[in-house]
Amino acid sequence: MSHPTTSGSGSSSTSLSPKTIIGLALAAVVLILILQNTGEGTFRFLVWALTAPAWVWFLTVFVAGGAVGSLLTVRRGKKK
Repeated sequence: MSHPTTSGSGSSSTSLSPKTIIGLALAAVVLILILQNTGEGTFRFLVWALTAPAWVWFLTVFVAGGAVGSLLTVRRGKKK
């Protein structure tokens, strides 16, 4: 009876790209920021005033920044 042999080192490791590492680190920092800022924050624009927990504003800005960043990346990728 023969045993199957495997070629290579036998350990499967996935390497993370620098972009992924930076993204995960940034997400961790944002999560800590959100969890530590639970007080109220007021956003004023012209005649409107919106009051919400500060973490809502941080999350909104983070998501908006990600959306703008992805739009700029898509636009840059199509330019040739």
